[in-house]
Amino acid sequence: MTIRIDRAHLRDLTKVKPLWKAMLADYRELSDGVWEVREPQEAWQRRHQEYLEWINDAGGVVFLATDTDTETDEIVGYAALRFVTSGATFDLGESFGDIETLAVKPGYRGKGVGAALLAACQRELERREIKFVSLQTLASNEKALRLYERAGFQPFMTRLVRRVDDGSE
Repeated sequence: MTIRIDRAHLRDLTKVKPLWKAMLADYRELSDGVWEVREPQEAWQRRHQEYLEWINDAGGVVFLATDTDTETDEIVGYAALRFVTSGATFDLGESFGDIETLAVKPGYRGKGVGAALLAACQRELERREIKFVSLQTLASNEKALRLYERAGFQPFMTRLVRRVDDGSE
């Protein structure tokens, strides 16, 4: 298997839709009904619009992982990296990178595709002289957490969520 990483153009964004939908299915399974996951079409419409805005406004980039050993140069993963203004509390530089999405086709997981996408994000951040990068995933997504820890990520902030109408005080 030979993986090539390329920067996506606007015309490429619809090619990642199946990967986005597969990631949502994983989230639905991993959340075990505790957290509501949007329907795939609505979720894709929202995310697709964000990708368009990030690329058009230079507020982010999308990287595609292509298996060049397939007849059609199949896209088997992608990462969406957004550039975010640093907040008032922690000095993460003027801006930092936030990996909004990292999705890999199920049959390609555990084969280095995610690591290659993370490395592409790293190179882009270095090129822009951005010193910090963040990402988030479900606390129950153990495989993704292992990948991110191997890539040097460590816990920083913990986001706690509950329903407002659950009766807890």
